[in-house]
Amino acid sequence: MRVLIDTNILISYLLSTEPHNTIPALVNHCLTSPEIKIVTPNELLQELHTTCRKKEYLREKITPEELETFLDKLVASSLVSDSRSEPIPYSRDPKDDYLIYAALVHHVDFLVTGDDDLLAIRAIRSLRIVSPVEFARTLRKHRNR
Repeated sequence: MRVLIDTNILISYLLSTEPHNTIPALVNHCLTSPEIKIVTPNELLQELHTTCRKKEYLREKITPEELETFLDKLVASSLVSDSRSEPIPYSRDPKDDYLIYAALVHHVDFLVTGDDDLLAIRAIRSLRIVSPVEFARTLRKHRNR
């Protein structure tokens, strides 16, 4: 199973203090499961780094060391993609189009996000766009087979 995890979910993971809550449990599972391959566009890595360093609230909560350690772990666990978005609009927010493009190019099964502009799409071809709660439900069903 191929999964692309949006920046907003990864930031929530970094901010979480409860490892058993949905997002931290989900991200940890994706990072460690041999059945899941995370696809991570370079643009997402850059967005995550920039957002965490630019926003004061995040700088106060996520140290540079924590961020770098997590980025290293994410890169080590991912298929890192250097694909650029094609000029086809997919979502209401053109800044999100690179995620959908990378997911389609790399045959991702699930794009996990909290972004309403992406969630409104629901699916494109075989790509399903889901919330963390929906994806956790899918994983539970998959494990119970």
